[in-house]
Amino acid sequence: MLDKRWNAQLLLLGLVAVLQGCHGDSLQPLRYEDALAAYELGGDSPNYICAIAAEKAVALEQEFFSVVLLEDKAYIQLAKAGLLEMLLKEAADEYTAYATQGIVLRVEVLSRANISEYEESADQRMRLAFSGALGDFAITGAAQSCGI
Repeated sequence: MLDKRWNAQLLLLGLVAVLQGCHGDSLQPLRYEDALAAYELGGDSPNYICAIAAEKAVALEQEFFSVVLLEDKAYIQLAKAGLLEMLLKEAADEYTAYATQGIVLRVEVLSRANISEYEESADQRMRLAFSGALGDFAITGAAQSCGI
């Protein structure tokens, strides 16, 4: 019998495959450590951190994420293009938008829970809407302790 982590990885890969269909490249699971290493290549350390996983995978406590947000950058992993760094293009109270290489990501916070005492971080449920080179699709994700 497969352990929970392996099942979660397969579930996330299956979810991504269904959402992507036949597009030229596809969203892949991303390790937080890989995104952080890419961010730190610029010599900075992030204050704001938010690692977002597809909701079905979160329940299985797996270590891979769909998107990792670090300060003003978003990181995604693609099957063909590899790790992509997306730059903040627009920020409003209800969403943030990131873009790179013909791909646009819009992140909307749907709900917050477990808000810290000084409101610096919270668990968040989010809608991740992709458009452009990957096609148009959205997934719902969750993150623990998003913030500083």
